[in-house]
Amino acid sequence: MASGYDVSPESRYRFSIFRLPYRGLSILDIREFVDCRTLNQLYFMSLCTKHVRYLRPLLIAISLLGISVTSGHTQPVEPGPAEWKEISDAELDFTEYPADSNATAVILSDVGRLEISRRDRFRLERSTRVKLLDEAAFDEHGTVSLTYRSAHNREDVRSIEGHTFVRSDDGSIQLVEIHDNDIFEEEIRDGVHRVTFTLPNLEPGAVIEYRYESYSKDVLSLPTWHFQSSEPTVYSEYETRIPNWLDYIIMTHGSNDFDEKTDREVMNERRKRWVATNIPALRAEPFITTLENYRMSLTFQLNRYKNPRTGQERHFITSWPTLAEMLIEDPRLGEQLGRHGNVNDRVESIVDHLKSKEEKMQAIYSFVANTMNWDGRSSAFASKGGLDDALERGRGTTGDINLLLCSMLRIAGIDAYPVLISTRSNGAPMPIYPFLSQFNSVIVQLEIDDEPIFLDATSPARPMGMLPYRALNGQGWKIAAKPTWIPIPPTATQFRSSLIRASISPSGDVSANVSVTNKSISAVRNRERLAEAESPQAFIRDALLDSEADVKDVTTSGLTVDDPNLQTSATVTLPSYAQVAGDTIYLNPVIIGRPEENPLKAETRSFPVDFGYPRQSIYTLSLMIPEGWEIAEMPENKVVEMTDNVAFQRIVQANDQVISMRIIQVLNSTRFAPDVYDKLRGYFEDITAAQNEPIVLKRTTEDGTSESR
Repeated sequence: MASGYDVSPESRYRFSIFRLPYRGLSILDIREFVDCRTLNQLYFMSLCTKHVRYLRPLLIAISLLGISVTSGHTQPVEPGPAEWKEISDAELDFTEYPADSNATAVILSDVGRLEISRRDRFRLERSTRVKLLDEAAFDEHGTVSLTYRSAHNREDVRSIEGHTFVRSDDGSIQLVEIHDNDIFEEEIRDGVHRVTFTLPNLEPGAVIEYRYESYSKDVLSLPTWHFQSSEPTVYSEYETRIPNWLDYIIMTHGSNDFDEKTDREVMNERRKRWVATNIPALRAEPFITTLENYRMSLTFQLNRYKNPRTGQERHFITSWPTLAEMLIEDPRLGEQLGRHGNVNDRVESIVDHLKSKEEKMQAIYSFVANTMNWDGRSSAFASKGGLDDALERGRGTTGDINLLLCSMLRIAGIDAYPVLISTRSNGAPMPIYPFLSQFNSVIVQLEIDDEPIFLDATSPARPMGMLPYRALNGQGWKIAAKPTWIPIPPTATQFRSSLIRASISPSGDVSANVSVTNKSISAVRNRERLAEAESPQAFIRDALLDSEADVKDVTTSGLTVDDPNLQTSATVTLPSYAQVAGDTIYLNPVIIGRPEENPLKAETRSFPVDFGYPRQSIYTLSLMIPEGWEIAEMPENKVVEMTDNVAFQRIVQANDQVISMRIIQVLNSTRFAPDVYDKLRGYFEDITAAQNEPIVLKRTTEDGTSESR
């Protein structure tokens, strides 16, 4: 910041004094945070502030009283680039990182410098220093793997050096070097090599340091620089030196809170530098698309090349309409969508006797979904050999299968369009930049009675119109005469209805008739789990009850994709399900689908919660308690409501020896911004606690009173 001191919440220091009035003005309070790092900086502020005559006497009073400044987040080391083979006692001796109690390592320094030569090749020099706090960090940070494309000498990794700093028994600092025979290289697939090395003498408290150089002929897309990792980073710096004849679009992801940013021109070369300090860790959390959407990083995309000798320019980024025109003529995409070869013949045989557009669409979708096997790879284009070859193989990528579907629909006279998408794991799409490289898959869109329908035929288990979870990433780019970005809404709902008729014995055993109905995407997923299970009984135990139940008399219906619901029923016995303590039984009434803990564990979250699909569930229980026992306690009726679209309701009734309970949960909103995370986490905390409230039964005496009375 321009003022020269940090006023972030993490650096606010607490004064250990009570309210100190000066001339009637209350300046500081023990409950207040002061925006400064040290008393010296506070003194500097006093020279500049309009309250100078108040602050100076205050500082004198503090110094005379011996009052110290303390911080709950004092860091053990100051940010700065590491000097190779030089280390301070502070770096080597600290054993915990106050700002992050979960840290198993701390990135002390990570510095990269990229330079593009006159031959349009780049060299990246990288030097990294890491403090190891726990053995859990050894695998991720103690061993380094570098992958590069070796075909045609396109890329290379050289000049690997590394060492480990450890504290010897006599208190001295020992530096242990890595040797050449500790560096291994292997070809992991055709044209791709990997270099791996493990730093020596790994132990908690050690500091490792390594550096290397990587080279590449590919200047179209420079490597991404990550300022943020799964562990906290004290200092990260990246510098680029790029000739003026190369112009890149530079995109910042995650936080844009850099401590330094410089941009200057030196001798026909553009030099840019970014510095970030005290960067918090970014760790995986549930219900997220990909962490790369939120990781503090820089990506580079070549925009323009100007030949330094002839002055001729070539533009690599144009506009969305121009890009669409190119793709319509692309042999891997647009040219695959017309009438050709075996595809045309197959369509004619499929729709020969069908009249309506809906019938033709369903028949073609069913054919592709049941004929083509997805090979697990995502692509926005057809593979080499085209759609005829893919159809003959009966196997292909998302590009092969969905472009085949699109082509067959068009041949049948249905206006269908490819929609390029970036899957959830690939990152959020960026409509602002016409980058083809941001797309890694394709789906199909058409309209029936002015209603948009989205298709993906990569699984026969999904009915027509239901998109896979990976495709739910907000929006996609529709390639048409007038290309446009279109929203991609959730096309399914996770729905489950459970009906339990149960009885409990005095020994705590529960016997029950269980009936479960899964709809929409829940039916799809549970059909797959049922097919993969060892037996229907194992499916009931593992997928529904999650316990060692005795399962008998299993019946299932709705096993095909044409059935809207998957219905499963069984007779189950749960031995010792309830806890028996003398004349008291403690029973959790939520037998199916009970959450053990809040799924949102982190206290804070800086990125959205994204569930993908809406969620709905209904749980109905009828529980008969044994003769000679009575209800001492049972959960009350309860409503927990976050919004109209996020709510929990529990209704409980008792009639003679039968307890009835009905729980309805609705989560119709699928995406929640960070500013409502506390509220959402609190909602899940409340409904988790509610579903773990027990029923308490007491044994009665002969006169009908409780034993405890």
